[in-house]
Amino acid sequence: RLLCTQAEPSPDHALTYLADSARARARGTILLSQFFSFIMSSIPGSAHPAFGFGAVTIAGGLLGYVRKGSKPSLAAGVICGGLLVTSGVLISGDSQYDGHYIASLISGIMTLGMGQRFYKTGKFMPAGIVSVLAAASWGYHAKKAIEWKYS
Repeated sequence: RLLCTQAEPSPDHALTYLADSARARARGTILLSQFFSFIMSSIPGSAHPAFGFGAVTIAGGLLGYVRKGSKPSLAAGVICGGLLVTSGVLISGDSQYDGHYIASLISGIMTLGMGQRFYKTGKFMPAGIVSVLAAASWGYHAKKAIEWKYS
């Protein structure tokens, strides 16, 4: 908000306000990015895809519910996304094989379910994009699970 004691705000005051608010937003962005860099630096790289795809899945389920009122989207998004985030936690700890196995299992189920939906409807959003992302996640986590099982 532009707060000014003058009856008419001067153009200089408005420019100063905009510059100050831009600097404050930039500082906030820098602090936020530093926070996430600190948090993510302690997490092994192989857990990032599980956390990222889990967050995207939860957000997609919430978006489906908010936009279309779809309770199945909400349930599936929260359950699958939650399991993916849980697998990321396992990967970050001492259970790398278990985490990658769970992530590959959930990603495989999502690939089949959303791939079938894409095949029936032909709509790339959301079924097509989710099936492509899930297939990529499945491939990555299956490969990592095999690596951890035989290492």
